[in-house]
Amino acid sequence: MVVISIKRLYGLRMATIVCINGDLGSGKSSAISKLSERLSWRVFSTGAAQRQLAREMGITTLELNKISESDRSIDDKIDSVFADLAKSEEDLIVDSRMAWHFLPTGKKIRLVCHPSTSGRRVYYDTDRSAEKYDTVEAATADVQFRRASEKLRFKTFYDVDVEYLQNYDAVIQTDLHVLGDVVDKIQAVINGQP
Repeated sequence: MVVISIKRLYGLRMATIVCINGDLGSGKSSAISKLSERLSWRVFSTGAAQRQLAREMGITTLELNKISESDRSIDDKIDSVFADLAKSEEDLIVDSRMAWHFLPTGKKIRLVCHPSTSGRRVYYDTDRSAEKYDTVEAATADVQFRRASEKLRFKTFYDVDVEYLQNYDAVIQTDLHVLGDVVDKIQAVINGQP
């Protein structure tokens, strides 16, 4: 049995969902902000939902990540929104480590950079009120710890490897390009260009 969506059957435009994945300090927030500004698309961020949950629990996001390794209900709360996003009729940018998995028809993009770059970005980011570090090295170590914690959690709960690059339509090394070029590359993927 072949199922064809009503929109596709009648030639109506399908909403585009762009799933952007990247570790802390990868430049994801900056790229998403600029992309949203260019396209006038709404952004949904699971990271924002996670930070809000950590604040409500009175703990840091690092502590929440650690708890999440053994308490699946944390991820379940955040992941439950993906079902609604999949039904969206509006174009969306989804800022999430796992959106590529939950929204398989979306355009899947991973942003990467060298660990020292991500540590510097996190250390000097004045908008990160919840995460302050004494040194760039401390920020780099925390970023790496969180990366390992999340990778383990996603492998344990979902049996997926977020770092397996074949999961994505494009992988962009953000420390090799200025922000405008990163956003241009994302737009090219959205438009179906190589």
